[in-house]
Amino acid sequence: MNGHRSHQKEVKEFLVDLKDDLNKDIVGLISQNEAIAKSINQFKLVRNLNKTIVDSLDKSNTKYLLINDFRLFFGEENTRNYENFELSGKYSIH
Repeated sequence: MNGHRSHQKEVKEFLVDLKDDLNKDIVGLISQNEAIAKSINQFKLVRNLNKTIVDSLDKSNTKYLLINDFRLFFGEENTRNYENFELSGKYSIH
């Protein structure tokens, strides 16, 4: 009976950690989506530049800086809890 409780406690801790990891992944994916949308808008701006627009910007002495904040998120940072649980050898996940 004690072994079963211990097993259940470890499984519960794993699931709580896994939930935290998944929530972190969601936040990272939302951030990546925002960065991609920003990059797309910047690329569209550059793509639509023409001589008239460039000349107009030059005449107005307007300074523009395009910042590309394009970072890929692969979710690798948050696999540790799952891998440790799986590699412990105590449990098999089907």
